[in-house]
Amino acid sequence: MDRMEIQVEHPPYLPLPIISSPTPPHLHAAHKYVQSTVDTASRGLK
Repeated sequence: MDRMEIQVEHPPYLPLPIISSPTPPHLHAAHKYVQSTVDTASRGLK
């Protein structure tokens, strides 16, 4: 559970630098994975 809370607390630092620069495929996949995890956790908290 702690891991989920950490990801939900700190999403803002991820999107802009990753999206605004050319993204290696593995990094893009990792970002999408984290984003979907954060979205799922956020929905669970509401």
